Amino acid sequence: MLGSFFQLSFWSKTRELTALAFALMTIVLASGLFFLDPVLNRILHIGLGFLMLFALTAADAVSFKRVLAIFGAVIIIPITAYAYYYYPISYKFAGLPPSTLELTFGVLAIGISLLAAWMMAGISIPLIALFFVLYTLFGEYLPGPFAHAGLNITQIVQALYATSRGIYGSITGVSANYIVLFVVFAAYLSQIGFIDFLLGKSKRFLGKSRGGPAKIAIIASGGLGAVMGTAYGNTASTGAFTIPMMKRTGFSPSFAAAVEATASVGGQFVPPILGGAAFLMVDILGISYSTVMVASIPLAIMFYLSIFLVVDLRAAREGITTTPLVLENNNMASGPLGGWLKLAPVVILIALLAEGFTPQRAGFWAILSILLVDLLENRSLSLSLKHLIQGLIEGAKSSAVIVGIIATAGIIAGLTSTTGLGLVLSQVLTSVAGTNLPLLLVLTAATSIILGLGLPTIVCYLLMAVLVAPALTSAGIEPIVAHLFLIYFASLSSITPPVGPSNFIAASIAGSGAKPMQVGLLAIQLSLPAFIVPFIFVYHPELLMLDGLSWSVAYSLFTALLGVYALAAAQTGMVQPGYPLPNLATRLVVLLCAAGLLWPDAWSDIVAFFVFLGIHFYAAQARNGSLVVQR
Repeated sequence: MLGSFFQLSFWSKTRELTALAFALMTIVLASGLFFLDPVLNRILHIGLGFLMLFALTAADAVSFKRVLAIFGAVIIIPITAYAYYYYPISYKFAGLPPSTLELTFGVLAIGISLLAAWMMAGISIPLIALFFVLYTLFGEYLPGPFAHAGLNITQIVQALYATSRGIYGSITGVSANYIVLFVVFAAYLSQIGFIDFLLGKSKRFLGKSRGGPAKIAIIASGGLGAVMGTAYGNTASTGAFTIPMMKRTGFSPSFAAAVEATASVGGQFVPPILGGAAFLMVDILGISYSTVMVASIPLAIMFYLSIFLVVDLRAAREGITTTPLVLENNNMASGPLGGWLKLAPVVILIALLAEGFTPQRAGFWAILSILLVDLLENRSLSLSLKHLIQGLIEGAKSSAVIVGIIATAGIIAGLTSTTGLGLVLSQVLTSVAGTNLPLLLVLTAATSIILGLGLPTIVCYLLMAVLVAPALTSAGIEPIVAHLFLIYFASLSSITPPVGPSNFIAASIAGSGAKPMQVGLLAIQLSLPAFIVPFIFVYHPELLMLDGLSWSVAYSLFTALLGVYALAAAQTGMVQPGYPLPNLATRLVVLLCAAGLLWPDAWSDIVAFFVFLGIHFYAAQARNGSLVVQR
């Protein structure tokens, strides 16, 4: 490993060293062994993180982009050094105009933040940030409710640089304290064969079932999503194995890609890690992370049950059983306890979070437990250290996208709060919807999906949290319910056409015959409950188990799960154990049963249940030839 390191170019060496240092700094500060002022922690996080991502770009890019990356790597050092020096003594200069040096570094810091966001996530985020800068500068010239006093460049720099707002604000703190830590955790876990373990065990238990490869994709992607929390990385890592398996079994390329993309997006709903937006929500609302974990369980179950049932019933409809499969690279599912030790870090993480540990401390001990598991399985210190170092480096590199956008997200959040735009937009939405809560929810969901088409989930949620969440809470919706509503739809934008980045990734893996738009439409069908159930939670927040699990809540959740099954049956035209619904009218009745079962109401549940049960007998008779089936 050292030999190959010394053969790298200067910027490649810088990339590897800064990535390792960045991951180590994150883990050490999460341990609680050392205390560092939160803002100073954020300053170092941005400084070292930006140095890593600029080195990453300089090592791989060419021409003009490489020159910009080298400039960014050089200039971020004095920007960080000045901010680290100035912040502890900034109180001495409160009320005074900024010095020329502070103003210069502040302007450069804003520019470098936009540059990093462009390099890591494209032009959309910097353009949105520039819009907010222009809105802040020229607010006095705007019409109607959007007008405000306006700030000049000096005031903007003072608000965004070397303060606890803006670039080094709480948004950056979420990345420094939580997101990067758990990205490193997932990358390190992958180094000891966690993905191969999930694929291997899923194949063993589901490979011989009807449509087995697609079910393997669902379980593997859901399991990886539980510790990764990102849709794109999940789709790329597990999709490389699962999509070819599904195609070989008989599923169409588009459907195989849709299953993988949808299952990967669902990882942002699955405890223990959820997505980065969940950590941001915890910071905004000041609630415990365990509360968010518990509240996310019902939708996670419904989401994956829907995909699983649609896959199973579609396989029954198309006559897809299974074929002998060879799982590549599945050489790491052996060892003590048949490889089940690889689950220990995840179990430890969940247990510590449930016991009330902060996510940082829980993440720190979970990462240490991976090293212990690796030593027990491989009994080789050198190999375990290699996995550790490689896991830290790969995890830090994987977090470069988040680090690149987080400072710009802080700029957007800082300017939004400074100008009061969030309150204004909430008032506009409220005036449009009036007292019509369903209309307000539909407008909010649509806005979240449209914004999320070109933005990562965390940035989309941030914008919605500062711009729209006040409108939801002013309408009487509990804050945690309102923010979960926003997170769900921000996450679903990853598979919503016409963009749907996860669809493009999955389609590219599936190859010819898989068109991103078609993949997106199929993904919406697979994840249909995720578009419906959040509306139900708004009217029945008890289903999120915020006050615990009572018998009435358990009953409502059970009937909702039956509703998910009915919805899958209506979509596929099949019911268990594999009977086709005789005609279109029957499918429409089943769709009405799904609506009755999903909505928590005793009478609708009872009526829908018995009607749906009767349709099962009707379908069985039709299958046995007692009835004439209209194909």
